[in-house]
Amino acid sequence: KCASVKDDRLFSAVFVQRILSYPYNVIKIYGIVDAAKTIDNFGEDSIVVTTNADFADQLSNEGFLLEDNNGVWSIIPLSETKSLRIAELEEYFANTYLEADYSTNNYDILLAFLKSAKYDISLCQDNNEIDEVILSTKNSFATINTLEDDLNEYKLNAVNEFNVYVEALNEDIADYANEVAAINNALDEAAVDTALASAKAKAKDIADEKAAKAELDKLVEKALADLETYRTELGVEKAEVEGYADLVKAIEDSNKDNVATNLGAAKAKVKAVADEKKAQAEAAQALLDAKEAAKTELSLYKSKELYRAIEQVELANAIEAGNNAIDAATNVSDVNTALLDAKAVIDQIKTNAQYEAEEALALKEAKEAAVLELTNYATSLNEDIVDYEDLVALLNSSNSSFLLKCLWVY
Repeated sequence: KCASVKDDRLFSAVFVQRILSYPYNVIKIYGIVDAAKTIDNFGEDSIVVTTNADFADQLSNEGFLLEDNNGVWSIIPLSETKSLRIAELEEYFANTYLEADYSTNNYDILLAFLKSAKYDISLCQDNNEIDEVILSTKNSFATINTLEDDLNEYKLNAVNEFNVYVEALNEDIADYANEVAAINNALDEAAVDTALASAKAKAKDIADEKAAKAELDKLVEKALADLETYRTELGVEKAEVEGYADLVKAIEDSNKDNVATNLGAAKAKVKAVADEKKAQAEAAQALLDAKEAAKTELSLYKSKELYRAIEQVELANAIEAGNNAIDAATNVSDVNTALLDAKAVIDQIKTNAQYEAEEALALKEAKEAAVLELTNYATSLNEDIVDYEDLVALLNSSNSSFLLKCLWVY
């Protein structure tokens, strides 16, 4: 059966041949036609064959699947095209997206994308729309992470979390690269969590250790400054403290728990030296005061006015010798001894009063002896001495041994 079709868009005739022996209506087209109208004229079960490339392009644009066989395109209707393209998409999905490669949730999302694509294809009006749906669906598939993608993303988030943690600590972590490698080498999320926790713990240990070291350094620095101030205030030289360098070293090597103890031990050593120096100074001052007091006491012990000229010289010599002994004394006891010894020497020097007492006694005794001798002498003469009483009175009135002798001779 032959027919001709006229259309404003057509510029050549269409020749159609119906071949009844074929299971489908086979249409051979030898010109450019409106594909949709041509197919619609013979039903969706028709098979249209053309050798015209321009016509094949138009049919493709209208939404029909073209199968090329040596330049002859068999054109399949849109309904069958949709089924074939859905089957093609399902095969692509089955070969590309394996359930074992995805989490349950992500694989469910992939299945949802596939289901949505099948529905959208069913609504398509031409092959271009089908192509767009399939391309969009494949792009959507590509956005879903595999288990490996999820793990890599989990690792990345863990590394980022570790970086934020380290930055917050404001510390340089010596084993940073190794800790990050441990996270990246983890085989699953649990292992990532373990590696991250370990990395954080190590970083915190390092930060805590550095913080503790900094705190200890401050304590040690303060302790050394405290010791120096203490030593200076007490007026103690480093060389005066036995083992001072070792005391300082002990503070420098201290830990947080014993820095105060070591500082206290060093201060105790310094204090002992200071106390000893103070005691020595006080003893020296006490000795000096004792010497000055002793010299003063010795100088006032006896006035030279109490002595005759010769004894005044002896007194001065005794005081000088006593002062020398006092100056030579090394303790207060020796000072007191020197003072007593000097006084004893001075006590041996006769004062004028002593001399006068001795002389008065001697004169008295001489007078008594003279009177006795005169009396004995007069008795031996057996004579009455007219001037006897006057002679005795004269003898008793004498005031010196020399005068007494003169009177006796007279």
